[in-house]
Amino acid sequence: MFEPARSVKVIVATMALHNLCERNGVPIPQEGAGDDRGNDGLDDLPFPPVRPGDAQDGVDARQRVIRRHFERRCERNLSL
Repeated sequence: MFEPARSVKVIVATMALHNLCERNGVPIPQEGAGDDRGNDGLDDLPFPPVRPGDAQDGVDARQRVIRRHFERRCERNLSL
């Protein structure tokens, strides 16, 4: 169980991710997707093996997404 302050952070982060997905057209998974064991279907995807440097690639990709998000947000605010 989380402390209330941490729970709020988790909820806010979840809402932010949801809104980001909505804005970028990521489809919402359908209820009942996956099998009865709670499988999210990711086991069926052909993930490539993890290689050295993949973590840094992920960090770089995350930074690009964050930068693009806030650049768009700033552009919208400047145009008001």
